[in-house]
Amino acid sequence: MERTNRFEAMKQGHQILLAVALIIAFVLSLFLLAEAAIRVRSYFKHGDAFFRVENISYIDEATGLRLPKPGYRSGKMTINEDGFRGPLIPHEKPEGTTRIAFVGGSTTLCAEVSGDDKTWPFLAMQALGDAYPDRAFDYVNAGVSGFTVASSLTRFKAQVAALKPDIVMVYHATNDLSRNSRVAAEAQGFDGLRGDQSLPWITDYSLLAYLVVKNLRVLDRQQDATDPVHDYRMDPETIAEPFADDLDTLIAAIREAGAKPVVATFATRIRAEQNEEEKLASAVTSLYYMPYMTPESLITGFDRYNRVIRDLDDVLMADIAEEIPGDAVHFVDSVHFTDEGAQAMADAVLSTLVEAVRRLDRDAPDQKNS
Repeated sequence: MERTNRFEAMKQGHQILLAVALIIAFVLSLFLLAEAAIRVRSYFKHGDAFFRVENISYIDEATGLRLPKPGYRSGKMTINEDGFRGPLIPHEKPEGTTRIAFVGGSTTLCAEVSGDDKTWPFLAMQALGDAYPDRAFDYVNAGVSGFTVASSLTRFKAQVAALKPDIVMVYHATNDLSRNSRVAAEAQGFDGLRGDQSLPWITDYSLLAYLVVKNLRVLDRQQDATDPVHDYRMDPETIAEPFADDLDTLIAAIREAGAKPVVATFATRIRAEQNEEEKLASAVTSLYYMPYMTPESLITGFDRYNRVIRDLDDVLMADIAEEIPGDAVHFVDSVHFTDEGAQAMADAVLSTLVEAVRRLDRDAPDQKNS
């Protein structure tokens, strides 16, 4: 009763100020609790309480590329001292060792899986070692978030080729489709397609704010995708040509370095047989980066890119695009794998890697076979 009387005895202005302060304190408490919960979730998922893919990279002055930070470590991700995900390997390849390099974008880096031992390159190498128990293998995961084929070519020449891989597996499509379709859309007069990509200052300090901003942008792009004005007139051949040219150039560089190229078709969560609601949910991140597209045009674009890969001449190809189910069990979003998806990817490419090793032995008869 005394507290009530004290509050009533206050001047009206003071009462309002106190009420506002209490509301602010309550909202702030809720925000801090939510922030703590998000950081705990991030820690258990990534081994880093403030994990953001942007935080693990830097601009390399020699190549101009955004690369993983050498020596970065969290509970779930290790970037070795050479800037590749996974264990550090000797620069001079040990005699008798078969070395495999995996090049691609974030779908090869696999930042979304729960550990270094859950990436599909690691799992594929583990299975390959089981298939050849008397043979020594090591590998390089040269996947980098945001990389196109052209980016991988630059890094291959600057860093990967010097490690003398015997086999190089290429897994690319989504970043090239984003870049090439954006160029084509801008040529049709679609301006500012990516919009303002900057983030509010608070996202530098709050993981909750970062995720809220990102998800609001995703929802906005999903809404845009239902508006036919945003579906530009995509010519599959126009967007396929630069992808095909860049792939040919990368494959030529791999061969010039003395390695055997292997190219995998690209798996996505979005599938033609899904209903409209499933397609929209499956296209979530692809629409974020390609807001002028619709689910149908995305399916057409990815299918055309996979046809480019299937049409490559004299290249060992892992046709895995349909091998991984297009669902939330296997994909975190439109293209990135869950742990289950990474395992399915490793299983799908294994037979092609085994064939690549067999051809390696066939073409080097003096090499000891397993």
